[in-house]
Amino acid sequence: MLPDTITVVVGLALTLAAGWISGLAGRFSFALHGLKSPAEVSRCYLNVRTRWALYYVPTTVMTVAAALLMPHCILAAVAVLFVAYWNKSGARSQLLDSVDQMTRFYIEEGMEEEEAFAAANSTIGTLAGFPEGVTNYSWRNYKRRISPGGN
Repeated sequence: MLPDTITVVVGLALTLAAGWISGLAGRFSFALHGLKSPAEVSRCYLNVRTRWALYYVPTTVMTVAAALLMPHCILAAVAVLFVAYWNKSGARSQLLDSVDQMTRFYIEEGMEEEEAFAAANSTIGTLAGFPEGVTNYSWRNYKRRISPGGN
């Protein structure tokens, strides 16, 4: 058996890799199933066989391997929660990117910036199944997200 430090390092590397793949899968899954927009999805994800071969199976195997390699059950739980968080984070980033793209579209159509954001937030929220708009994404958060300096 490997020493604990090497085991933890390998487990963390597997966790990071699984989290990255899981984030992509969450992003593509939300675009395909939440927004019904296959144009924003990788071709590999559209095919069911490659979706399983490139996204679902490797993420599961790496997450289980990372959890089994961790020397303590709390670290194993953290590894699993990290991968789950990245899946949700990928879906959330797809949602916010869609609001940003729709806001730019409304601005190009002649709306004021704040009015365009409200319309885009409502439109994308409705498409995604949130009739009241995208929760926790305010005008201030939008301005912070799109500005180059982050202010």
